[in-house]
Amino acid sequence: MNKFILIFLFFNFLFTSCNESLNNTNSKEIESNESEDEKRIAIFIKPKQINLKKENLDYLKRYNNQYAFDFDLLKNPKLKERIIQLIGNENFKFMDDLTGSTPAELKNNRFSCWIYKAHDACCNHSIIDIDFKKNILYVGICINHDYKLYSEDGSSSEKLKEWCFCQ
Repeated sequence: MNKFILIFLFFNFLFTSCNESLNNTNSKEIESNESEDEKRIAIFIKPKQINLKKENLDYLKRYNNQYAFDFDLLKNPKLKERIIQLIGNENFKFMDDLTGSTPAELKNNRFSCWIYKAHDACCNHSIIDIDFKKNILYVGICINHDYKLYSEDGSSSEKLKEWCFCQ
């Protein structure tokens, strides 16, 4: 009987420890409503504490319907600094190496632009979504069908979800 109680306590402790560590991870999965064969899982990365003064990005509004590389979207220091703070240098380098883009879209006081690798757009691409009203930057990155979604305030963006699940 004592062995049974010890085994029970051991597994109870093990289960609660594992469950607690899973709940403390720095990301969560977002699943689509697609069939089991087509299910895509995106990892939403919770933001780290960002101590950067969030520069106003309203200047991007004038680039509506222009391609990202025609106005050097990722070269602007204000935007570049915020993106690197949000996603890190390695992911920014990935984005900077992408060679194609859709025209920037300005709709409902939001700016978005999809950036992709030419001839490999389905596997390697990213998106920038900016909510001007809240001054919040959202970035989505897909590397070899592995989707990661980033947000400065921890909220999700409908544009990023749409981008992720409609590819």
